[in-house]
Amino acid sequence: IGALTPPRELWKRFMYCTKLVGGTHLGDIDHFQDYEMHSKHSAQSVVHLPQTKLIPLLVEEVQRSQHCKLIYGAKATHMVPNNSASVTVTVQTHADQTCTELSNTIAEITGEPATAQLAQNTTRLQCPWLVAADGANSVLRKLLPVNQQGRKGMQSLMNVYFECKELHNFINNQSPAMLYFVFNSDVVCVLVAHNILEGEWVCQIPFFPPGQDASQFTETICKQLIRKALGLTQEQLPESSLRIKSIRPWTMSAVVADKWAHAIHVSPQVGVPESGDHTPNPVKRVFLVGDAAHQFPPAGGFGMNTGIGDAHNLGWKLAAVISGAGKPKLLDSYETERKLIAEYTSELSQENFNNVLKVAKSLGLNDRVLGFAGALIENLVPGQALKKAVWENMLWLGKKPLAAISAPHALTDILIYRTRKLIEASGLALLYPGQDLGYTYPVPDVCKDSGYDADHSATKDNKEAFAISSPHPHVYIPSPYPGHRLPHVWFRTPDADEPVSSLSLPGSVNGCELWLFCCEQGRQEWLEAAKQAVNTISAAGLQLTIVVCYVVESVTAMQQLQLLPSDGPVVERVVADARSEAAESWQFRGSAAILVRPDGHVWWRGGSPQCAELPAVIEALLC
Repeated sequence: IGALTPPRELWKRFMYCTKLVGGTHLGDIDHFQDYEMHSKHSAQSVVHLPQTKLIPLLVEEVQRSQHCKLIYGAKATHMVPNNSASVTVTVQTHADQTCTELSNTIAEITGEPATAQLAQNTTRLQCPWLVAADGANSVLRKLLPVNQQGRKGMQSLMNVYFECKELHNFINNQSPAMLYFVFNSDVVCVLVAHNILEGEWVCQIPFFPPGQDASQFTETICKQLIRKALGLTQEQLPESSLRIKSIRPWTMSAVVADKWAHAIHVSPQVGVPESGDHTPNPVKRVFLVGDAAHQFPPAGGFGMNTGIGDAHNLGWKLAAVISGAGKPKLLDSYETERKLIAEYTSELSQENFNNVLKVAKSLGLNDRVLGFAGALIENLVPGQALKKAVWENMLWLGKKPLAAISAPHALTDILIYRTRKLIEASGLALLYPGQDLGYTYPVPDVCKDSGYDADHSATKDNKEAFAISSPHPHVYIPSPYPGHRLPHVWFRTPDADEPVSSLSLPGSVNGCELWLFCCEQGRQEWLEAAKQAVNTISAAGLQLTIVVCYVVESVTAMQQLQLLPSDGPVVERVVADARSEAAESWQFRGSAAILVRPDGHVWWRGGSPQCAELPAVIEALLC
């Protein structure tokens, strides 16, 4: 991903202007002025990669996995509970060949005979768990009793994906940007530069149903609007240089599903699944993930990051339950932990979107007036031809104030000055390390930090405290306390030439093991505590691996430490904190220990006097 990312200089800014080329500059924001102070908190740099390049990379990774099978042209259309231990999903494909391939794949995975086709291009899949990650218009979500809470239909936009490799020749002499917010009397839009050098762009154009219809945005109309935004004539940019790849409408919403995990049964209306807790401790078998669970305005770029966080959270828990390392009750925590994060993120994305609207309003635009006018025209003006004419005049009047930006007048300078100050104060940001890295999960009372200040732990009694721990979404303050993301530090390991991030270690053995980081001074106490915890968990019918990882001060000490053979449920590892980063960032010294979940979040920490608490702490997580 990093190798495919364009040079940062090409996308580190957001720019506000009347035209991309030769227009009035209204303001810009350089998002990387203070980046160095944040970059130390992660092993990875911020990247800028469009979906068109990311998806093929993800597909390649899935195809390399022995645990996954990717089949194109298939979609889930229905689901019903098969029994208390599984869900039956109806899958429709585009062709009989694909359907046969799917049936054979199911047989290969389950070890059972291929499922018979119900009808042409249709088959059934029986599964113990179903992850509904089928997007904002999720078919599976609509089959469940789920309400989407929040603001629907905030704005309709036309997404025009186009290619223009010659465009970079026109912006070489000015500061390039990732986003260009364009305001002129012909078009209001956002130009997204996915890759200036390769000419990969998207133009987001707001439109206002019912006054406007998506069908009005033909390729010809879209090219005209893009040229108005670019500020380039057909002579400057030949017709063949501007190639439209796709035109798709979409509706911006800020909604979060009220229920993410479902224990389903068959309702009296045969074949219709219902969510319900009709048996004691029902097992959750259907889970909403990503856009199926939440949708945000794109202001802030939180959608994919939050979806990845959902999958990361649910993935290790499913792995633990399937492998016998955790009980099904563990899956209940998925909704508890992720839903509040999504609700907080939804609020922040709406705040960001409103800040974008502040700039538009400062220039005389008001999207709500246009939306209201569209409804009035639809209801009061007779005939489609007259409605269209009235609406076009309304749009012209609505954008007319923007003509003042280019007018040679003293008031214009005042308007631009005010707008520039507004952009500096509340313009849309790109980096939100406090939001992306600073969220925390609740921990039970047994996991409160017994060896340190308990107020640092994220407890269930204070929801706001464990939603986002950082004081501001732009600021990330690492914390080694329960509920928080384990702070990133660089370690040297015996089997790697290059330093390894502390966040790369949890989950690296079998995907669902727990890591107990401790100092060498407390080796014997923590090793015995880990063995006792494994015995306790084994008595509960679970098979758990605990990695006891000793953090030593130097590479020499790491090389000299003799470890026990790794042939049991308790595995020893050693890393060198050669830069003393863990000692500082983790507040790690003496006989301290930190218990970390497979997703890199701290579950508990304490000193050797608290060794005996370890079995109960792990039981609280997995049982």
